[in-house]
Amino acid sequence: MRNTQTDDVKDSSSSLASHHAAPLGVSLKRALSMLYATGRFSLLALIVMTLIRGLLPAVQVSSISELVSAVAHDATRTESGSDSHFYPNGLWALALFAGALIGAYVLENVIKYVSDQLTLRLSYDTDVDLVHKLRTFEVQDFESSTTYDAIQRVDSSTGSHIFGLFDSARSAIQGVIAILGVVTVIASWNIWIALMLLVAPIPAAIATFQMQTKAYDIEYARAPKLRLAAYFRALLTSDAARKEIKIFSLEKLFEQGYIKLRKIFLQQDRALTVWNLKASGGLGLISVFANVGAVIVATFIALQGNGVGELAGFISATSQMNGLVLSAFLGVTGIYQHLLYVSNWVAVMEMNPSNITEGTCTMYDSETTEKSDAEDSIKNRNAISVEFRNVSFTYPGTDRQVLDNVSFTIEKGTTTALVGLNGSGKTTVCKLILRFYEPTKGEILLNTIPIQKLSRKEIYEHCSALFQDFVKFERSLGDNITFGRGHVFDDADNSDTSNSLEDVRASLKAVGLFSLEQQLPQGFHTLLGRRFEGGRQLSIGQWQRLATARALYKNPSLLVLDEPTASVDAVSEQAMFEAIADIDRPMTVLLVAHRFTTISHAQHIIVLDQGRVVGDGDHHTLLDSCKFYADMYAAQQGYY
Repeated sequence: MRNTQTDDVKDSSSSLASHHAAPLGVSLKRALSMLYATGRFSLLALIVMTLIRGLLPAVQVSSISELVSAVAHDATRTESGSDSHFYPNGLWALALFAGALIGAYVLENVIKYVSDQLTLRLSYDTDVDLVHKLRTFEVQDFESSTTYDAIQRVDSSTGSHIFGLFDSARSAIQGVIAILGVVTVIASWNIWIALMLLVAPIPAAIATFQMQTKAYDIEYARAPKLRLAAYFRALLTSDAARKEIKIFSLEKLFEQGYIKLRKIFLQQDRALTVWNLKASGGLGLISVFANVGAVIVATFIALQGNGVGELAGFISATSQMNGLVLSAFLGVTGIYQHLLYVSNWVAVMEMNPSNITEGTCTMYDSETTEKSDAEDSIKNRNAISVEFRNVSFTYPGTDRQVLDNVSFTIEKGTTTALVGLNGSGKTTVCKLILRFYEPTKGEILLNTIPIQKLSRKEIYEHCSALFQDFVKFERSLGDNITFGRGHVFDDADNSDTSNSLEDVRASLKAVGLFSLEQQLPQGFHTLLGRRFEGGRQLSIGQWQRLATARALYKNPSLLVLDEPTASVDAVSEQAMFEAIADIDRPMTVLLVAHRFTTISHAQHIIVLDQGRVVGDGDHHTLLDSCKFYADMYAAQQGYY
């Protein structure tokens, strides 16, 4: 069984020994820059204290030797009948020894305090920098497992690992200074014992380094499985998933999946401890024998030369040298170890978000150059037109073409429906309009302006959307609406804009939830969901209508609705579309739907089949001219 477990450790890490999340040179440069920016004065203080602390072990060894010699000399004088006289060298040695002990204690505590403060600041800075970086990622970046694996490998200890780089170097320098000092003192007594004390701890240090490397390799390889285990656990603790888990009896399945992964981790960890016992324990034993040998040799030398003080110094040096060499060696190797973890953070920080081309044009630049259209009513002057010209699209990392030479036009101020079977490309059209992806081929125009020439900030100021996988923000009722303009409800409630609260209520009214404010105990300040104390759960239909209210609160010129009534009853659906139609402002609506009760609200319908436009017109025209559309309609009518 032990062999099998050990093999598991080898298998999981062998291919990763030379593979790291980011080049170590880049990681080191980034870490040093972060260290300097965060605490250059703290670093200077630590360096000075390290130099002083490194000299103290040699002072201790020397003072112990001198102190014991003084005591032995005084005892000899007493035995010979002379007066006991603890000569001045003994007092000086005692003072040095006491000062070295007290100084070491004080310095260690001050170093720890400064280090802890710097680590806390680094942890804050690296975490904030990571969040800033993630904010720049595109939708398509989060539709990649590679991104999730990279994020999984970055934990909250990145700051401590960055400080660990410096602290490892500091420990190594402190250890080297201490070793040189102690070896110099011992070498003045006997060079061979000094060499033995210097070499003895090395096997144990090598074993510790190997252990740390294997532990990192295993953790790196675990990232995808750790995400899966976390997902199983999240499902088992999710109120949203509980209903389906119960009805489909999935508790045991997810539990077993989670336990299976945890057992794999347990076996790997146990195998690591077995390896540690064999390899690390064996090498450590060599160090122990070497230390014992050094003490034995020192004892014989002391007996031959009556060097009782030197023997005390040898023993003191032996007890310290093992830790000093280990500290120095691990300080050097620790730089590499911490750098491995820092490289995971750097990998995310160095990731380039997917490139979405954008320009500086405003949404209505074209209106200054176009001739006025007498048929264009005042109501529609600020709505947005959409045009696809021979657009094809393939998702990055795949080879299946989702859209194939798609062309259509959506006029300003109209409601247009996209219709088609699942997988026909409807949602992809929405993603392209909202600039989540670049088209593989062809051109998209908003208000006759090529979309890549528009600033995305400009696009998002004028466009709003509701997707079928809408977010149920477990915040207050008010926040769930005012998030539509990028702020919290308290800002809207206390805003200088007098109609902010009026707009919130108008958005709720438009989706048939006007009375929800009165139904909830704290009105707009009531928390929704079950994640936080005092939260009130809504039905899925209410959540969907609330998400629609959020999209409407933005007062968009183009509203993209991807299955907006999938969880809404027919009466609420009718009321919602009537309310949207009654909105007294120019707005173009793009509606993705399957239900023909929803589609019937559209003035214009575009039919997609396997990524191609197979029909374009109103409902009655399509029933006569598009067999695919007519068959869909007949099938659904027959179903109902």
